[in-house]
Amino acid sequence: MIKTLIALSIVATDVWLEAYKSTGNLILKFNNWNSGNGYLFTNDSLYTYQDGTLQSTKYRIHDLVVLGLDINNIPPETTAKRAEKCGYNLNIIAEDQCMGRDAWVVGDTSSTCFWVDKKTLLFLKMRRKSGENSREVEFAKYEKINGYPVATVIKFYSNQGELNMVEKYFDISPGCSIPATIYNPNGFLNAKW
Repeated sequence: MIKTLIALSIVATDVWLEAYKSTGNLILKFNNWNSGNGYLFTNDSLYTYQDGTLQSTKYRIHDLVVLGLDINNIPPETTAKRAEKCGYNLNIIAEDQCMGRDAWVVGDTSSTCFWVDKKTLLFLKMRRKSGENSREVEFAKYEKINGYPVATVIKFYSNQGELNMVEKYFDISPGCSIPATIYNPNGFLNAKW
């Protein structure tokens, strides 16, 4: 994945290596396999690494993983419970427009909500107006890869609507075999896939 950070007039581009496995497992290695820097989301926790050393661990269900990835691989009841734990009110649903598409918006649009395409039921966007990880995120472009719909462009906005990061995915292999060992927090430095 190519990640572009945008802050005022400063632009930086990095390559991140990512692997996802349902349910809720996502590993991100920054810059290269051996940098020792990155994140691991597993067992409802976020592990942060720097120079190969675990810097912090905290409880975190990654809502983009739940809504954009897990939703396609787990029972709806499980998705609903996990989305509620992320702060989404699933009792509020309305028709709306999102990114030029007819959509369902779920949750409180003044605080925490998400949109799905009415036709495809693919995740389009989320909004979190306050608290940790407040932002808006759009799955801006989907492509069919090996028969799977995959978000290949993801845009991150501040709550003021300023674009501050774009992720562009390439060399994507959905449905491939990934060793479960890469999601072991003690093996981050040596994890490869």
